[in-house]
Order: sequence, then structure tokens, then C-alpha cells
Amino acid sequence: MKERKGLYLELMTPEEIAFKGSAEYIQLPGYEGEVGILQGHAPLLSLLLPGKTLIRAKGKEILLATGEGFVQVLNNMVSVLVTSAVRPEDTDIEKKEQP
Repeated sequence: MKERKGLYLELMTPEEIAFKGSAEYIQLPGYEGEVGILQGHAPLLSLLLPGKTLIRAKGKEILLATGEGFVQVLNNMVSVLVTSAVRPEDTDIEKKEQP
């Protein structure tokens, strides 16, 4: 398989594609602790726990609350499959608490 230039991420839930595109850095809540992924990372297949996911892309940081799932890293392609992915700005606790 040809080596991809740059790091590419697809983060998906059963309902949507939460992020798709180039990234400089990805931090995920791994089963045995935080997993940081940069370009050139060794091949990896791992379980993910619910927690914070950080994506650095185009000089910006994107923070997501993600559910459990899996991550696969192969040839600078990162595939993340999780049960949920929510951005902090997409939550409104007051609206959820109203009947």
C-alpha cells in the first residue's frame, strides 16, 4: 500500500461523519491511556474509551466528547469509529433539562 503524505482522519459515529480531513495531531482516550497520533505513526488497532478527543487541524483545535469505539492507524490514515461524538458548543444543558 502506498504511503499517504500527511495525516488524514475520518471520525465517524453510526449517525454521522464528525470529522473528515487532514490533521496535524490527534489525541484519543485509549483503553490503556491517552493515545497521541502524528504523521508517520506506527500501524495501530486499539479500543477507545469514552472521553475527550482532540484534533489539531489547520492551526485550530477541535475538542469532542466521544463515546467508546475503535481506532485504526495505517499509512497515515486514521479511522475512528465511536458510538457518539459531540462538540462542546453543540450541548445546551439548560435546553435538555427543560420538560
